[in-house]
Amino acid sequence: TGLVLEDEQDEFDTSISQTDFLVEKYVDPFEHNGILEQEEIVDLNDLGDIAVGYRFLLDMEGVELRLDLIAFRRDIAGVVILIGYADGFPAAVPIRDLAYILDQRILPTLPDNL
Repeated sequence: TGLVLEDEQDEFDTSISQTDFLVEKYVDPFEHNGILEQEEIVDLNDLGDIAVGYRFLLDMEGVELRLDLIAFRRDIAGVVILIGYADGFPAAVPIRDLAYILDQRILPTLPDNL
């Protein structure tokens, strides 16, 4: 049974490492008219076992929407966080802060820590 779990972890890691997958699965459902900008969110080294992050600028019928996305895996827990906000305004809470808080709350729930 452990192999299935490891295979699922590998599959999750591979999926979140592909920008095209993240865009198709999490950005495109916003039915935007195009991605105007895309940049990587860096400095996620101590987040989970693997972590990726992107900031997108979407054209939403003339309104520009920022969409921040962080995906990470900590042991058996896979997480995807999205925050959307109007361009020119800050996010209510920085997505990196939310991701680190969530990661810290996941740690005590993992099987090795129970």
